[in-house]
Amino acid sequence: LKSMRRGTTYAKTTQLLKDFRAAVPGMAIRTTLIVGYPGETEEDFEILKNWVQEMRFERLGCFAYSHEENTHAYTLEDDVPDDVKQARANEIMEIQAQISWELNQEKIGKTYRCIIDRKEGKYFVGRTEFDSPDVDNEVLIDASKHYLKTGEFVEVTIDEATEFDLYGTPAL
Repeated sequence: LKSMRRGTTYAKTTQLLKDFRAAVPGMAIRTTLIVGYPGETEEDFEILKNWVQEMRFERLGCFAYSHEENTHAYTLEDDVPDDVKQARANEIMEIQAQISWELNQEKIGKTYRCIIDRKEGKYFVGRTEFDSPDVDNEVLIDASKHYLKTGEFVEVTIDEATEFDLYGTPAL
């Protein structure tokens, strides 16, 4: 974090997240991580993996570091091999998929206000207030059983859940 000029520390970031969760129960926290930053060791990566598991982010993206001109990091040696970067990114996303699955299982039986974004195939596709379009969980509603309008808000009870999708029924 220091090398990246983030102006924070592991301890400060961890405490900030815990404070947020205590102050706003039920909030969804989103983050994006970079793996393979110059100088990242296997020990650094293990710390990151443990932190991701501890923080249990509702939404997380992970990218392999890319050595780009006109950035501070470009002056550093890009010393993590590309295959290691990609393997680390994949490993973080596997951890996140499990976390997301567990968090989504907790949503089964609960009702959420969803906006309907589109109809795709046999489903109306919506999202909860916690989700951004095209990158987060989607709420899928069987279009053969229910008619919904794009752009409308609908109360949806979650019936099933996978790692990144929720399946629901409009509450009547």
